[in-house]
Amino acid sequence: MKPVAKRNIIITTVNTLVMTCFFLIKYVFLPRIPNINLASGSDLFFLLTWVPIPLISIIGLALEQQRVLFWIIPDFVYCALTFAISGEDCPYGIGLGGFFTSTYYSRNIALLDRLITFIAILTMQYAVKLLIKLIKKVGGKSKS
Repeated sequence: MKPVAKRNIIITTVNTLVMTCFFLIKYVFLPRIPNINLASGSDLFFLLTWVPIPLISIIGLALEQQRVLFWIIPDFVYCALTFAISGEDCPYGIGLGGFFTSTYYSRNIALLDRLITFIAILTMQYAVKLLIKLIKKVGGKSKS
């Protein structure tokens, strides 16, 4: 196996492990701790939803000079795992439809929710990658 191919496989595997660990922390370990509010709209929910994945992506894309291609499989695995645990008793409300007190669980809504999440994560990662390239290009011109 060529060294470049081996490196790409290692990067994708590490990224997948990082996303799997994040999934385990957010969806498996934290819900087991009593008195933690994981309901939608809580501060912890906001923090866990909008901070870790962009932070993980920025670190991976900036420090390792990775391509967004290396994140497609890890993002898919993360979304597939969250889809697999979705249900009526899921504290994050994945797959819940309806309004106010008339909510119901639907596997189709859960699948659509995870598909939108997958697309949003990839879009954010492309935006981060473009921002990193822009910063490097501007930084390179100012040094010249």
